Amino acid sequence: MDHLRGTHDILSEWEQDEATCLAGLCHSVYGTRTYRSELGIARSDLREVVGADAEALTWRFRMIHLYERAAVVRQPALICTLCPALRAIYLIGLANLVEQAGHVSTRKLGSAPERYRSIVRTFGPEFPSAARDALPTALRDR
Repeated sequence: MDHLRGTHDILSEWEQDEATCLAGLCHSVYGTRTYRSELGIARSDLREVVGADAEALTWRFRMIHLYERAAVVRQPALICTLCPALRAIYLIGLANLVEQAGHVSTRKLGSAPERYRSIVRTFGPEFPSAARDALPTALRDR
């Protein structure tokens, strides 16, 4: 639970909207590529608690984590132009990674840091400055 709260708080520090912060709080409730959720929470139930926008971002975060390998990673600026919610989803992913960087081994993070470095470089000024600087700082401070 500390990790989920930490992800939410990082997004809040980056001055993201409430739906993005709440999606950060719930980002792994449906499971991710590396975390298999056993919670069995129905989308409608989560929607009642956090609202439709946050639930939709939470669901999309899961789907992107499961299927992002193709064009999303190779051409994030183009994809985000087509789907503005991806900016929020990438920020949730970045906050998730920054929060984990203080608690898990670099080996366990795998290729995620490099993927997010590439995304941050691509978006540049579209990301809050605190978000752009957070990953290098988190990894350096280990």
